[in-house]
Amino acid sequence: MKKLALAVGAGAFAAAGALIAAPHAAADPQTDVLAYMALLNAHGIVVSDLPAAVGVGYAVCNAVATGGLNGEQVATALYARFPAQIPSMTAARVIVISAVDALCPQFDHRGEQFS
Repeated sequence: MKKLALAVGAGAFAAAGALIAAPHAAADPQTDVLAYMALLNAHGIVVSDLPAAVGVGYAVCNAVATGGLNGEQVATALYARFPAQIPSMTAARVIVISAVDALCPQFDHRGEQFS
């Protein structure tokens, strides 16, 4: 399994602009963050800057919640914004899915039927 490093510097993360927002209210945010890190690690993404990675995770949640974007659109924007830190669309998708699964599961609509 190839290891990918997610190291988004503070300046690069601040440039994300519209993707940045406050985290959702959780019963235990620390548990959510640990779950997010575990999911990234399980998919071969090694985090070298924890605060930046958590910020990206919550930014993903905000983009899905308020940006009118689906997961694929968020992954595309994430990959375009941070090509040096996120080397592939697959890695960007893993980050988006992991963030939604652990940090904002209320926005996980996979498998739902819409009428």
